[in-house]
Amino acid sequence: MILVRTVLRQPEAATGLVLLAVLALLALLAPVLFPGDPLKIAGRALTVPFTDPAFPLGTDRLGRDVLAGIVHGARTSLFVGLAAALAALAIGLSVGLAAGFAGGIADEALMRVVDAFQIVPSFLLALAFVSVVGPSVPVVVLAIALGAWADPARLTRAEVLSARERDYVAAARVAGMHPVEIALREILPIVLPPVLALSATIVAAAILTEAALSFLGLGDPNVVTWGSMIAEGRNVLRSAPFLSIFPGLALVATVIGVYLFSEGLTNALAGEGRANVNEGKKRRSRGKSSSLPGRAERDDSAGDNPPAEQGEEGVLCRVKNLSVTYRGQETPALRDLDLPIRVGERLAIIGESGSGKSTFARALAGLLPDGAEMEGRVHWTGSAAPRAGRDLGYVLQDPSASLNPVLTIGEQVAEGARRHLGLSWPEARARALDMLERVHLPEPKKLLDAYPHQLSGGQRQRVAIAAALAARPGLLIADEPTSALDMVVQAEIVALLDELVRAAGMTLVFITHDIALAAGFADRVAIFKDGGLVETGPAAAVLAAPHATYTKQLVASHRDLASTPLVGEIGA
Repeated sequence: MILVRTVLRQPEAATGLVLLAVLALLALLAPVLFPGDPLKIAGRALTVPFTDPAFPLGTDRLGRDVLAGIVHGARTSLFVGLAAALAALAIGLSVGLAAGFAGGIADEALMRVVDAFQIVPSFLLALAFVSVVGPSVPVVVLAIALGAWADPARLTRAEVLSARERDYVAAARVAGMHPVEIALREILPIVLPPVLALSATIVAAAILTEAALSFLGLGDPNVVTWGSMIAEGRNVLRSAPFLSIFPGLALVATVIGVYLFSEGLTNALAGEGRANVNEGKKRRSRGKSSSLPGRAERDDSAGDNPPAEQGEEGVLCRVKNLSVTYRGQETPALRDLDLPIRVGERLAIIGESGSGKSTFARALAGLLPDGAEMEGRVHWTGSAAPRAGRDLGYVLQDPSASLNPVLTIGEQVAEGARRHLGLSWPEARARALDMLERVHLPEPKKLLDAYPHQLSGGQRQRVAIAAALAARPGLLIADEPTSALDMVVQAEIVALLDELVRAAGMTLVFITHDIALAAGFADRVAIFKDGGLVETGPAAAVLAAPHATYTKQLVASHRDLASTPLVGEIGA
């Protein structure tokens, strides 16, 4: 509705819409205004316009009513334009989504097909197709669609390549959504508006192509079209130019109306895009590492976080000799990393930018991008089959990018509970309301139907935390969840995470570059530098008496580390 109002406020869009509305109304009322066959002879031949009230625009060489032909021709032209655009849009969206989302060989193969269709001029392709198959309205629609689908496909692919790298797509993968569902539910609503703007121009091109085919005698001979009327008038162009002028004016008015509406829609979308330039982009997620194992089912009365099988004296996960190298880079982002994660602990991963913290988090969650080479292993204790989303929650860095802008807050928080806890939508919505209350959001009932852009940065991060915890995971990974927030809100978010993790008894892996922020709540810290593990141990011991030179530098750089931690101040 917001987009519709924005489009209608564009003067060119409003003008084009008025023109198209008048033409559409005439087309719908054609059987009422001019009942009968518009091709039948109705009066004497070549009646001059405005001389006979029965035939305001005159008659043609056979005595057929020109105005009736134009009004009935509008039905054919608008139908062919809309039907061809819808068919081209359906083919283009399907191919573009498949190519952009699948990537690899499928992308290459599909885009070579697109290139082949773009090499051939669309009008020549339609002309050849109709000439071979035969003239009829369905054949004309299909012929135009075959020449027009390649542009929507290429645009859709480009939009998908951008959208699939965003954080909310990574969050959907962590939640265990099927790739097809991610493409249709998370990505399609984002890529659809610009493709719709392009499809408006396809409507205009289809109307012109149909008129050109009819002008050449390749239109359906059983229906009246503007192209056939123009072709009929060319034989008497000197003596009766009105026979070509009036249908030509109708054709021009329709094309202008479509292009004006398309221009307004494009401008509205561009303005909406400028208003949301802060929406972050993240690398798309398709990991090669192991996923968290599922846990044995147990009754919910046991609490939000049933204990996992521990093994290895309480170790939930053990990372062994883990190295990760991204495509095109010689230096590994992680190298020979060995680190256990224990059940129920709060582990803080600390290091400067580029130290490998986020790569480690994505390796744990199975969110490494395509082309990332991983050596070593991520071993999860337990024998049950992995269940992404049920056992692991993931809070991404940028709250503006981690939530889907076209879905309501209630839908995004409820999705994990519905999918992994087997709840109905009403039950999942009630679970979402409970989670919004747990993260201390004001007026949670109203927020269920709100959209991410209506919330502040701190509120969006609270929503992201609620969504990550809705399915009661045993492990929560928070990848620098406070980096985009101010200092006070940072402390509030960390205090909230600490409160929720302690209440549920879950395991927390907290990624941060701020050693002071993690000092007040972490049980254990692991210091990263240049992709390697520098030092690890109990938080109090490491921060009070660090052994590694780099750790000493980190501690020394925070002059207020000995003061009361921010988390303690907020929680007090």
